[in-house]
Parts: sequence; structure tokens; C-alpha cells
Amino acid sequence: MLIGDVNIFFNDSDDPTGTGELEVMIAESSYRGKGMGKEAVQLMMAYSLSTLKVRKYVVRISVKNVSSIQMFGGLGFQQVGDVNYFGEICMELVPDANYRSTLEGIHYEIKDCH
Repeated sequence: MLIGDVNIFFNDSDDPTGTGELEVMIAESSYRGKGMGKEAVQLMMAYSLSTLKVRKYVVRISVKNVSSIQMFGGLGFQQVGDVNYFGEICMELVPDANYRSTLEGIHYEIKDCH
């Protein structure tokens, strides 16, 4: 059963692996608030840190989505700048050595879906 998704985007062609913009959605409401979004984001961060060599993470979140703001804040993201035209805040995280070490300790498995 698919309950949601997590994505990472590279929007700066001058820095294709430096900054990754994360996005997570738990579409099935009965699965929200159970830590699955946090786990999905941590897995994506662990993968992108080791495989894609991401150095900074960015998220854009609606100011109305308090639970996502709190989740990313709990993961160490800090708000940068003011609310934009679309009613979103931008949060960033540049993992330090300790944070990177924690992410490197997360185990994940990539399966071929073909």
C-alpha cells in the first residue's frame, strides 16, 4: 500500500549535487502523525548524503502546515527568510559532522523494481 512519497529535487544547474530540496507527503490521513514522514525524510537524506553527495537541504512548507514545520524543525532545519508570496516558509539544514555521522548510521536498501 502506498501511503505517500518523499522526493529530492536539484534545482540549481550550477550546483547539481550541492543543494537538495526535500518534499514529503503522507497522503493517507490515518498514517499521519506516526513518524512515517520523518522516517522517510531521514532515509532520503541518508541516501542523498552518501550517494548524491548533497551538502545542504532545503524545504518549502505552507505556513498552515504546522506539523511539517515542527517535524523539520525537530530534524534540525532552521527557518531562513520571511514568508514568501505563496505563503510558504523556507527552512534549511547544512549537516555538520555529527549530523552526517547520524545519517550515515541509517540503513536502507535499494531494490530494483523492474
